[in-house]
Amino acid sequence: MASYSLFKALSALCLAVSIASSTALCQQTITADPTGYLQQSYAIADHVHLLRQGAGFHVEVIGNVTVVEQTDGLVLIDAGGSPGAGRRVVELVRGISPKPVKAIVITHWHGDHHFGLSEVLKEWPKAMVIATASAESNRNNKGLPAHPDPAFDAAQKVNFDRLIKGFTDQSQAARNQTERTRFAAEAHEEQLYSEDFRGISIRYANVTFTDRMSLLDNAATVEIMFLGKTHTDGDAVVWLPKQRVIATGDAVVSPIPFWRSAYPVEWISVLEKIKAFGYTVLIPGHGLPETDTAYVDTLIATLHDVNTQVAAFAGKGLSLDETQAGVDFSPLVKALAGDDLTLAEQVKSNWSNVVACSYDEAKQIPIVQGKPCGPSKP
Repeated sequence: MASYSLFKALSALCLAVSIASSTALCQQTITADPTGYLQQSYAIADHVHLLRQGAGFHVEVIGNVTVVEQTDGLVLIDAGGSPGAGRRVVELVRGISPKPVKAIVITHWHGDHHFGLSEVLKEWPKAMVIATASAESNRNNKGLPAHPDPAFDAAQKVNFDRLIKGFTDQSQAARNQTERTRFAAEAHEEQLYSEDFRGISIRYANVTFTDRMSLLDNAATVEIMFLGKTHTDGDAVVWLPKQRVIATGDAVVSPIPFWRSAYPVEWISVLEKIKAFGYTVLIPGHGLPETDTAYVDTLIATLHDVNTQVAAFAGKGLSLDETQAGVDFSPLVKALAGDDLTLAEQVKSNWSNVVACSYDEAKQIPIVQGKPCGPSKP
């Protein structure tokens, strides 16, 4: 855990100065984390901070955590993607305010947004944990232990060691320096995540809702809503009306979307609802904040294009394989990934999944959370 120890020492140094200068200082000095895997704190608006990874592609992603300072305590939106990430959340939150965490909103059931909850609740055990009823019903479909389990950790370490070796071997066999650097960075992140994951245990919400709920406050009211199915069947979106900041969970992810086991038809209407709030800042589930609607407009356009193409192929009785081969999304890969080959690969992988989900919806085949769309699902 040497990397985490160094991170803590440098974080303490950063937090000793002003928020604005700490960001620059941290970016310049945390050289033990060349890929930006470890979260850092950024001021977003009055009473609002964001804890996020560095920009760009990460082989192991940690969901963004938004910190909202209310008069009598703090509200977190998500809790980090591992016990190690949860410990960093605690460290960074304590640097933002001495107030206790009073509530934690979990935006959806995927572990990169709540696997840090056990560590956050160690620090603030009285915090209310809020999720949609649908998200809560899916929360532990991976079979995680209720308490840290050395045997479970040992089994996971075998998997992590295999992944680390795979990336290391790819780096050593790479054809050029760019590929060597890329695979070495992925091995580095996998090693950090392996350390972070140790001691994993599941924690659950103690408050669920189906439509909306509010945490009222004179400084920063928090409105929590279910606007429809997008990335999952129970995505929570959080609106801060006084700050005009919206936190979308994985309904919006940048620099490229996560579109697996998704609901691409209904997703468009949710994105339109998000736009209608007239936000000044949009905090995505991963990636950098957005200050306009350009990226959301791109997501709407791409989903609409794919749904239109897929519906036409499915309506003609074509199979999923034939539909996958026929859908043309090459212009959209360029729009989302630019000249970044790694991101382009991820976009293509995601598009394969979203086409399958769109096909299921066109054929009125139920989408099952945690299972891939298309005929391969059991």
